[in-house]
This record gives sequence, structure tokens and C-alpha cells, in this order.
Amino acid sequence: MKSHKLARHQPRNIPSEWLAKCENDEDKEELKQYLLNSSRLFDLLKDMLQRRYDQEWGAKVVDYDSPSWSHKQAHKNGRMDALEEIYKLCP
Repeated sequence: MKSHKLARHQPRNIPSEWLAKCENDEDKEELKQYLLNSSRLFDLLKDMLQRRYDQEWGAKVVDYDSPSWSHKQAHKNGRMDALEEIYKLCP
């Protein structure tokens, strides 16, 4: 099965969650620059998240051999949602 790619948002936009605690525009600009200067770190994190997402993607036949398969699927879906949320926080 072909892996599903996490949705990429526009390159190097800073999600508003990062700036929520900044008290003024100067603090916001300083934090934006710091985050933008950390692009290598965020690229590495995105790659790791994508690999983990790809590992989780797709159901296997053995997943349905267990009576609790629906619980396993719900857990897997939650993990994938969490990976997507973290990925979206990366500028």
C-alpha cells in the first residue's frame, strides 16, 4: 500500500500557537526569527514524524485477528492524529 503523506502547509509559516504567549510585537518578531532560523531542526522533526506516520498507515490482516481489533484501530487512529497535529505545529 502506498504511504499517505502528511499535509504540508505553506513553507515556513509560523503557526499561531507558537506566538500565543508573546506579550508584544517585539517578542513575536524575536520568536518568529528564532523559529525560522531553526528550520534544519524542524525539517528533521518533520522527517521523523513522516516516517512514524508511514509505519502506522494501513491496516494489516493480522490486525483483525483479535477480538479487540476495534480498540487497536482507535488507538492507532489517535496516534496518527497526534502525529498530524505535531507536524502542523512545525514551521
